[in-house]
Amino acid sequence: MRAAKCEREDNLRSYIGHGQARRASEEPQHQSFGESLPDQTKSWCAQRDAQRSIHEGSSVPQKSLIVLQAALSLVLLAGAGLLTESLRNLESQQFGFETDGRLIVKVDPGLAGYTADRLDGLYRTLRERLGQIPEVESVSLSL
Repeated sequence: MRAAKCEREDNLRSYIGHGQARRASEEPQHQSFGESLPDQTKSWCAQRDAQRSIHEGSSVPQKSLIVLQAALSLVLLAGAGLLTESLRNLESQQFGFETDGRLIVKVDPGLAGYTADRLDGLYRTLRERLGQIPEVESVSLSL
């Protein structure tokens, strides 16, 4: 933990040093590149480290929530895998009739201006005209 903190402070020191090098052309700087970080910066790093990680003094509820989250993630991943496998099996399911060469058409007669009393004539006409197409073997309607 201390090594990571020291590394962050070194990175911050390097960042501050680069910022001072940019400003060096504008105005003279009397602070050298290798000087230690100001106290405010050190305390900020310490506070950030304390808030970001779970250390040995963490409370039991925090640790148990993390374990619960990991377990729930694994359950959800397993469920997603099972659902995917079920959908794959459903695609290759045999339903007892040939599904190749089938054409399913959805017709909304209301969009064409048909009323309920004229629907029987429309459906009868559709069956007759579709059945007259040479490649069509049979026609059926469902609602």
